[in-house]
Amino acid sequence: MIRLKIREAAEKDLKGLGQLIKIPADSEKKPTSESPIHKFFGRLGVVSCNGTYEFRICSFRKREMVARQLEQHLTTSELLFALNGDFVTPVAPVIKRDGKTYPDFDKMFAIIIRENSGIILEKEVFHFALWPLKDNSSALVGFQKGVIEGDIIITELEEEIELYF
Repeated sequence: MIRLKIREAAEKDLKGLGQLIKIPADSEKKPTSESPIHKFFGRLGVVSCNGTYEFRICSFRKREMVARQLEQHLTTSELLFALNGDFVTPVAPVIKRDGKTYPDFDKMFAIIIRENSGIILEKEVFHFALWPLKDNSSALVGFQKGVIEGDIIITELEEEIELYF
C-alpha cells in the first residue's frame, strides 16, 4: 500500500499540474474593484479549452480514504471547487512510457481543498473523486463539454493508496 500524508493545497505543489484558486483574504490580494456592496477579485484562475466549458455540482459521501484507481482527462483541465466542506484528493503528475501515460507515484501527493477554494488541474494530471471530511459535501466541477461521455480514463491501481493526516 502507498501511504500519502495529506497536506494543505499550495501553489508551489501544483506548479505544472494546475492552479489553486480561493477567495482571497484582505491581506492577500487587493480587489479588482470594490464598492459598498461588493468586492470583485478578477482572474483567480484561467482555464484553457477547445470549445465549451461546463460546470456541474457533485455531492460526495464520506468514505474510507483509500484509492484503488485514479482518473485523468486527455482533452481538458478540470475545476474542483469545494462549496460546503473540505475535501481531499491525490494528485499525480504524468510520466510517459511506450506512448502511454502513467501516474508518477514518486511525485504523487495528497492535498486538502478547503471550503470556498479549489484547484484547476491541467489535462492528463491524475486525480480521483473527492473525499469529503464531513458526511456529505458538494463541489463545483468544471471541464470541457463532453468529458463525461468520452474523456474519463480510469487507471486501476496495482497497489492501493491510503490518504492520511
